[in-house]
Amino acid sequence: MNIDQIIEEKVRNAVSEAIQPLVQLLEQASMSNQKPTLTLEEAGSILGAGMNTMYELVRTPDFPCLKVGNKWMVLHQELHQWMRQRARKGEGHGDREYH
Repeated sequence: MNIDQIIEEKVRNAVSEAIQPLVQLLEQASMSNQKPTLTLEEAGSILGAGMNTMYELVRTPDFPCLKVGNKWMVLHQELHQWMRQRARKGEGHGDREYH
Protein backbone atom coordinates (compact mmCIF):
# COMPACT_ATOMS: atom_id res chain seq x y z
CA MET A 1 0.00 0.00 0.00
CA ASN A 2 1.55 3.33 -1.02
CA ILE A 3 1.23 6.62 0.82
CA ASP A 4 -1.57 7.89 -1.47
CA GLN A 5 -3.67 4.81 -0.77
CA ILE A 6 -3.07 5.12 2.96
CA ILE A 7 -4.10 8.78 2.92
CA GLU A 8 -7.16 8.01 0.81
CA GLU A 9 -8.23 5.28 3.22
CA LYS A 10 -7.69 7.52 6.26
CA VAL A 11 -9.70 10.34 4.66
CA ARG A 12 -12.49 7.94 3.67
CA ASN A 13 -12.67 6.60 7.23
CA ALA A 14 -12.63 10.07 8.76
CA VAL A 15 -15.40 11.32 6.47
CA SER A 16 -17.48 8.22 7.11
CA GLU A 17 -17.10 8.68 10.86
CA ALA A 18 -17.86 12.41 10.66
CA ILE A 19 -21.10 12.02 8.71
CA GLN A 20 -22.43 9.10 10.78
CA PRO A 21 -24.59 11.34 13.03
CA LEU A 22 -26.14 12.97 9.94
CA VAL A 23 -26.79 9.56 8.39
CA GLN A 24 -28.56 8.49 11.57
CA LEU A 25 -30.66 11.66 11.50
CA LEU A 26 -31.60 11.02 7.89
CA GLU A 27 -32.64 7.48 8.73
CA GLN A 28 -34.72 8.66 11.67
CA ALA A 29 -36.30 11.41 9.59
CA SER A 30 -37.25 9.06 6.81
CA MET A 31 -38.99 6.89 9.37
CA SER A 32 -40.87 9.81 10.89
CA ASN A 33 -41.40 11.64 7.58
CA GLN A 34 -39.76 14.72 9.08
CA LYS A 35 -36.95 16.82 7.61
CA PRO A 36 -33.73 16.06 9.49
CA THR A 37 -32.51 19.64 9.27
CA LEU A 38 -34.11 23.05 9.19
CA THR A 39 -32.90 26.34 7.84
CA LEU A 40 -32.44 29.13 10.37
CA GLU A 41 -35.63 30.68 9.06
CA GLU A 42 -37.60 27.46 9.64
CA ALA A 43 -36.12 26.96 13.12
CA GLY A 44 -36.80 30.61 13.92
CA SER A 45 -40.40 30.10 12.92
CA ILE A 46 -40.71 27.16 15.32
CA LEU A 47 -39.07 29.15 18.12
CA GLY A 48 -40.83 32.40 17.30
CA ALA A 49 -37.40 34.00 16.96
CA GLY A 50 -36.05 36.50 14.46
CA MET A 51 -32.89 36.08 12.42
CA ASN A 52 -30.72 38.16 14.76
CA THR A 53 -31.63 35.85 17.62
CA MET A 54 -31.04 32.78 15.47
CA TYR A 55 -27.54 33.97 14.62
CA GLU A 56 -26.92 34.50 18.34
CA LEU A 57 -28.17 30.99 19.09
CA VAL A 58 -25.91 29.26 16.55
CA ARG A 59 -22.95 30.74 18.44
CA THR A 60 -23.99 29.09 21.71
CA PRO A 61 -22.29 25.76 22.38
CA ASP A 62 -25.41 23.73 23.19
CA PHE A 63 -27.61 24.86 20.29
CA PRO A 64 -28.18 21.88 17.94
CA CYS A 65 -26.85 23.14 14.64
CA LEU A 66 -24.15 22.58 12.07
CA LYS A 67 -22.70 24.62 9.27
CA VAL A 68 -22.96 23.16 5.77
CA GLY A 69 -20.87 25.25 3.42
CA ASN A 70 -21.89 28.78 4.30
CA LYS A 71 -25.38 27.86 5.59
CA TRP A 72 -26.39 27.05 9.11
CA MET A 73 -28.67 24.05 9.51
CA VAL A 74 -30.57 23.21 12.70
CA LEU A 75 -31.06 19.57 13.63
CA HIS A 76 -34.83 19.17 13.79
CA GLN A 77 -35.30 16.50 16.46
CA GLU A 78 -32.51 17.91 18.59
CA LEU A 79 -34.11 21.37 18.41
CA HIS A 80 -37.20 20.01 20.16
CA GLN A 81 -35.01 18.27 22.77
CA TRP A 82 -33.07 21.51 23.28
CA MET A 83 -36.34 23.42 23.85
CA ARG A 84 -37.57 20.82 26.38
CA GLN A 85 -34.25 20.94 28.26
CA ARG A 86 -34.34 24.73 28.45
CA ALA A 87 -37.97 24.64 29.61
CA ARG A 88 -37.09 22.12 32.36
CA LYS A 89 -34.16 24.25 33.53
CA GLY A 90 -36.31 27.38 33.49
CA GLU A 91 -33.94 29.07 31.04
CA GLY A 92 -35.17 31.88 28.87
CA HIS A 93 -37.01 33.56 31.74
CA GLY A 94 -34.38 36.15 32.55
CA ASP A 95 -33.94 39.72 31.48
CA ARG A 96 -33.29 38.53 27.94
CA GLU A 97 -36.24 37.48 25.81
CA TYR A 98 -35.87 35.85 22.42
CA HIS A 99 -38.16 37.25 19.76
